[in-house]
This record gives sequence, C-alpha cells and structure tokens, in this order.
Amino acid sequence: MKIPPEISTSILSSRLFSEVNVDPTGDLILDYLIDWDNEEPYLDFKTIISISTTDFPEIAKDVFAFSNFGGGYFLIGFKQRAEKITPSMTDIERRRFIPIGLPADFAIEPANLQTKFNAYTSEQLALEYREFTREFEEELRRFAVIYVPPSTTVLNRSKMGTI
Repeated sequence: MKIPPEISTSILSSRLFSEVNVDPTGDLILDYLIDWDNEEPYLDFKTIISISTTDFPEIAKDVFAFSNFGGGYFLIGFKQRAEKITPSMTDIERRRFIPIGLPADFAIEPANLQTKFNAYTSEQLALEYREFTREFEEELRRFAVIYVPPSTTVLNRSKMGTI
C-alpha cells in the first residue's frame, strides 16, 4: 500500500519536529547524523572516548567548542576510513566513518561524565549521553552519543578539572 505524499510528508514533518523539540538524541536525529557521515563544527565521530583524568581535557575542550558554537554531538563507535575507496569495497567500507560499534567492555556512567565536565567550568551544562544499536551488514552493533547543548553564555575553562 502506497501512502499518499501529502500524508507521508505530514507524518515525517510532525515526527521530525517532535524529535527536534523533545529529544536531541532521538532516533530520527541519530539516523540523520550517522547518514551524514561527515564531521562538522557540530559533529565529531569518535572510535572511543575515555573520561580518564589524562584523556578528558581534550574531550572538555571539544565540549566547550560545541556548546559555544550552538551545540553539537559526539558519535562514538565510528572509525575513520584510512584507505582509499576501491571498487571491491562494500557500501559500509566506502563511508568516511565506518560504523564498527563499541567494544563489549565500553561503559560510561552519565553522572561521571557530567561530574568530570563540571570540574572544568563554573557554568553548568547538562550533557546528554545515550547508548543505542544499529544494524550494519546484518550485524547489530552498539554505539553511543553525547549531546552537548548550546550555552547561554560563552563557556571557558575556569577550573583545573582534577576529578
């Protein structure tokens, strides 16, 4: 059964607006960002991130940049393609960022992520963390997203971040 274009468009529009207004880490937004397959000032693909004391300053720097830019996303579980595209590559292998998924032992506690970031700034910024799955090449893979909302003022590092 084919859905008339005016109905399918209105369904998509209402779902899109609902997703955008309600949940910046919703499935529709995540699918769009994954399909975009290109880093932007608001989008960073990562293979993995660590919130350890030695690695977190780099993540905090990116959080500040995203927030000051107007918000942004880290998509975690994607490896940047290193080799040139060849005719024998699959569609997945042709992507700029290959969806490899997260290691089985990968875990970030959202409260720890928030506490780590708050150790760098006196301005509170509510980071959102979500794990999700997607199927690629008939294999269900696990990924994560961190959404950085826009700040109401320019955020700067104002603390040492020793947590």
